[in-house]
Amino acid sequence: VDFDISGGYTLPVILFDDTIKDYLGSNIWPLSFSARLSFMPFKNRLGYFGIGLTGSYTRMISEIDSYRIDGNLITAHALFVYQFPVRIKSKTSIQQRHIITLELHAGAGFTFFNDFKFHFPHNIVTTPLNSLNISIDGGFAVQVYITNRLYTEIGADFIMAFISDMGFGMLEPQVSIGWQF
Repeated sequence: VDFDISGGYTLPVILFDDTIKDYLGSNIWPLSFSARLSFMPFKNRLGYFGIGLTGSYTRMISEIDSYRIDGNLITAHALFVYQFPVRIKSKTSIQQRHIITLELHAGAGFTFFNDFKFHFPHNIVTTPLNSLNISIDGGFAVQVYITNRLYTEIGADFIMAFISDMGFGMLEPQVSIGWQF
């Protein structure tokens, strides 16, 4: 049984729906991080099968002429995970060394717009927008092992949130570091 935990940087890019771009002026949000847990209890020669959790946090701030908008975008998803380990033979022994794991994952969860507010001159602040929405997540990752347990990971997730009056789709490329227990 393997238990993987990783955390790192993500760069959310909103692919469709102009609402965020219209109000905040951008579709790319660099103040972000992500984390992922994977529990892999079923291991056989076809690969590893398990479950996982993933989440991301993005701080969104935009200064526009006479006002400012800020808030937090939070995602959390439960995943089904498939991993395929790639091993190579050592030149000096018959042992195989695990060097890379290829991963596919998909699941459902939530996308949360938290505490979005307009700030106007003279300390005028609007009522915060808080919106919890069902969403789906699908993605891939490549884990490159530095040691037997320490790995670096690169991947991407596509998140589709089901929001009334808004077709929200986002790509989250990620780079992280992790540990396999």
